Amino acid sequence: MDNGPARLKHVSQELQMSGDRISDLAEISTVRKEDFDFNKGQTEYEDILQCNNLPSSATPRGHQIPAAFLSMASGLDKHGLDSDKPLPFTHVDVAGSAAEIHVQATAAPLMMFASRYVLPRVGFK
Repeated sequence: MDNGPARLKHVSQELQMSGDRISDLAEISTVRKEDFDFNKGQTEYEDILQCNNLPSSATPRGHQIPAAFLSMASGLDKHGLDSDKPLPFTHVDVAGSAAEIHVQATAAPLMMFASRYVLPRVGFK
């Protein structure tokens, strides 16, 4: 999920094409205004919310909400296309490959990143 500056650089599309070349497939999603609205604090005692009490599969747009949260919590939401200092940021949802305690992690999307950033530097196309 790209922010505006990353979308101009086609970061997600390049990652997706790199993954496709080596069968490490990725889907591109978009972070929207409502994802940021979800994370806004609802009372005077909270600035930002990380999540609700439901799993992401039971939350509308559940996998985009963490991307919006990270953007807000880090301040990257202040560095979009309308900023004096735009910073490209791409959120890759790796929750599906994260392991639970005592379960082997899958390391996805490691091969997609290697195909995009490592293999071209060592001569593979």
